[in-house]
Amino acid sequence: MRDVFKKNTTQETAEITSNTNQELELSKKETEDTQQFADSTDDPDTLALLESLQKVNAEEQKLLEIKQSLLKTQKDLQNNLVNEIDKKKKTIANLVSEIPTLQNKCEQLGQALGIDIYNL
Repeated sequence: MRDVFKKNTTQETAEITSNTNQELELSKKETEDTQQFADSTDDPDTLALLESLQKVNAEEQKLLEIKQSLLKTQKDLQNNLVNEIDKKKKTIANLVSEIPTLQNKCEQLGQALGIDIYNL
């Protein structure tokens, strides 16, 4: 089940990352196109609109970069969780295998001493 979760999470993160990268590239291209158009225009109203568009594009670019960073952090944290779960499962498996051995040793010592270890 962990493998399915890990696979699904990895696929979802890859898709989101790909989409975010595409959004970043599109935003950069829009900003470049706007700048080229602004350089060829002298109308004050058009210039003001273009400046507003550039500000909005810059803000979008910044937000897309933050989103990309958060997606990477999410992926790293999910990987850490999967690793911690694996560690805990190994610890549990070791404990499960140690308990019968310890129980047998206690029973043998109790018998040697003539003590019922279950009534202590």
